Amino acid sequence: MRQPTRSFSDKFYLVLKGIAMGTANKVPGVSGGVVAYVAGFYEEFIYSFQKLNLKALKLLFNGRFKTFYEYVNGRFLSLLILGEVLSYFTVSKGFDVLIKNYPPILVWSAFFGMILGSVYYISRDYDAWTRKNIMILAIGTTIGVGTSLLDPATDNTNLFFVFFCGMVSISGMTLPA
Repeated sequence: MRQPTRSFSDKFYLVLKGIAMGTANKVPGVSGGVVAYVAGFYEEFIYSFQKLNLKALKLLFNGRFKTFYEYVNGRFLSLLILGEVLSYFTVSKGFDVLIKNYPPILVWSAFFGMILGSVYYISRDYDAWTRKNIMILAIGTTIGVGTSLLDPATDNTNLFFVFFCGMVSISGMTLPA
């Protein structure tokens, strides 16, 4: 896939989409993958991540930075990352203020609304509603709600545990679920 030529407005909107992805990653239960899917750039997003492979690593270590940048669709990824970083210093900090200054039920209700909206949007494009899939959805929903009602665990600094949690977290940020 060749990197598309983008106008200034395309680049600006891609940064805004990165801000939306960063915001979604801050909301419990919503992933940046949902934003990528809804905004119509999920395929390019996943394609670009697939290019972060052994060949890209070799290009990077051999000092072929321009080739590496083009190979991994660096223009696209750097604009998204810029948006996500901007999100951290703007929208995400705003969420922190809301959580500190408003009753938790109001903030969590807003988050839950975002989750329901994303589920509705994604389910519109899903045609295979069989009994089995509805059962899996019900089980997943039950596990998700049940997990959210558990008392928080104590800190665990075991590096294997932290590594595993990081893998799950990254997957959650990219999958549209």
